[in-house]
Amino acid sequence: MAKPGVSEAARLRKLRAVLARAAYDCPPGTVMSSQPMAQLLGVSWATLRDWCNDPAIEAAGAFVAGGNGIEWQFNPVATIWALIRHFERVHQVKVEKNRRIREIATGDALQGVPE
Repeated sequence: MAKPGVSEAARLRKLRAVLARAAYDCPPGTVMSSQPMAQLLGVSWATLRDWCNDPAIEAAGAFVAGGNGIEWQFNPVATIWALIRHFERVHQVKVEKNRRIREIATGDALQGVPE
C-alpha cells in the first residue's frame, strides 16, 4: 500500500478504506500487536514503525511503543485516524508548496487550473 512513491492522496484513500473495515471488524477496546496491525494496513512492519516514529503520530497516543522484548500495542481505529490526520497535513503542506511555486513561476497565468 504505502511505497515511498505513493502520493498522499492515494495513501489517504487506502487508509479511509481500511478505517471502514477496521471500524467494522475491531470492536472498541481491541488491541493489536505490530504484525497484525501492519497486515490490516497493508504495509510492512518497517513502514508502520517508520510512520509511528514520526512525533506527530506518536503524540496522538493511539499506540504504545514497544522495545526490548515488549510488543507494540495498537488501538486499530485510533491509529488509523492518527495516520489519516497526519497524511492530510502532509498533503496540505505539499499543495500549499506547489501553489506558491506556481505563483512564483507563472504569476496569474495558471490561476484557474486545479492543483
